[in-house]
Amino acid sequence: MLSHVFAYANGMVQNTIGGFFSRLDAWLSTLMAAIPFVLLVIGLALILALILYTLHREGFLAFRTWFVQQANRCLPWLPMVAVVVLVLFGLKIAQYAVGLRYVSQNNARFSKLEDPPGRDTVQAEPSLNYTEVKTYIRSIRVPPEVLKRLDEEGRDAILPYVQEYLAEPQSKNVRRVVDSILKNGKSLFFVREAQILEQSSLPIESSNISTDFEFADTGLGRSFYRATFKADYGFSNPNDTPLNIVFFFPFPDNSGALSDFEFKARGETAQEIVPSNNGFTWYATLKPKEKIVAQIKYKNQGSDTWNYRFSGRSIVSNFKLEVNSPRTVKFLRGSLYPTTIGSSLIWQFPKIVTSQGVVLSFPETSLRETLSKTYVFMQFAIVFALVWFGLYAFSRKLILEPYRLALAVLGLGLGLGASSVLMGYLDPSLAIWFGAVIAAGLGILALGLSFALPVVLSSLSPLAFLSGGNAGLWLLLLALVAVSSLLPKDTLGRLAALLTRGKS
Repeated sequence: MLSHVFAYANGMVQNTIGGFFSRLDAWLSTLMAAIPFVLLVIGLALILALILYTLHREGFLAFRTWFVQQANRCLPWLPMVAVVVLVLFGLKIAQYAVGLRYVSQNNARFSKLEDPPGRDTVQAEPSLNYTEVKTYIRSIRVPPEVLKRLDEEGRDAILPYVQEYLAEPQSKNVRRVVDSILKNGKSLFFVREAQILEQSSLPIESSNISTDFEFADTGLGRSFYRATFKADYGFSNPNDTPLNIVFFFPFPDNSGALSDFEFKARGETAQEIVPSNNGFTWYATLKPKEKIVAQIKYKNQGSDTWNYRFSGRSIVSNFKLEVNSPRTVKFLRGSLYPTTIGSSLIWQFPKIVTSQGVVLSFPETSLRETLSKTYVFMQFAIVFALVWFGLYAFSRKLILEPYRLALAVLGLGLGLGASSVLMGYLDPSLAIWFGAVIAAGLGILALGLSFALPVVLSSLSPLAFLSGGNAGLWLLLLALVAVSSLLPKDTLGRLAALLTRGKS
């Protein structure tokens, strides 16, 4: 445990140092680009001062006196400005370090956290065929000129001729081949009789499928699902004679390891199965008119999407698919839409001819993107807090001393920035919560309980981006609270009185 902590701390320090020099280089480049503009402004100011001194000396001296007085009044606020710049710079470094951490973890070949290989899982429907041995007979009449040679050269005279038309069978499904020569009057025939094992499709009469999803976080800014797949496929022998069947179930594509795999037929675990790289095949003999249910169950891991695919444009009978997911589900445009939407998603079709499939997507906000937005807003929250503190002090007639304001801004910056370090030991969301609480505590210590409302809400404002897709709503409520806090204390009483008079 300690080795993990020290390793993370070492990586965090390296990322922070790298981020510091990277941001410093960017700021210095911006500053160097702005130097010519600053020198131009200073030069124009000196020229205007010289012109004013030449044309109106008394006015110039009066302006100089006023400027010195205002500069002396603003001088105590300069350290506060420096603190604000330092805090904004520090939060930018924290944003860079957190982003770099997730990039390095995602690109690493090895990880201490679970990161399943499964991605967009595709489960294709099984296929069902029956086998039967068919006999094919082919005959070739030997031409008269070849027949004449038969008496002279014997049987070998016709072999080159018939081999030109009847090559040796190459198919593995050929069970028996018998070649014979028949003479009918003056005509000679070469006859080949072949018995071939052929497969013909047999319809799956019912499909009852359920898939339950559970989601987990990799800790690397991605999540994955654990799916439990269960399916009952029903079919029967329509003949009055026994029927040999071949049932093939394909393994899901782009899936992680399959666990707890079960295959049952006639209520018992099937033994006559032949596994392969892409699925398994079950060979069985159905009794006349026998109905059977093949039961399949497995667990797998995947991410992003899940797809149940039909085999081409086919007839699907008595199909039912039930999906249970704690996360919001979206559907691919052009795919089959559920017939029932409730606590479960259900696709149920008595009979349908389709080449579409069921394609589900589990949208999520990237953790890296969420953290990036959160740390960008932290910088805006510092500026927002400064404005709110000033207006709040003015509306409440409170004294706001420069050094206390500087300490409050520094406390907010330290608390919010500390979340980037706490992420090495806590969940990212929990780390940001702890950082916001620390920021609120340090801000109240610096400004006092009189400023508790703006300090606490300014510290908690970055948490709006952890609410899923409701950040805009929470920030709107924060803006309304900020505006209402600047109104006179008796404003609500006056509004209540006006409403009471209106009703009377």
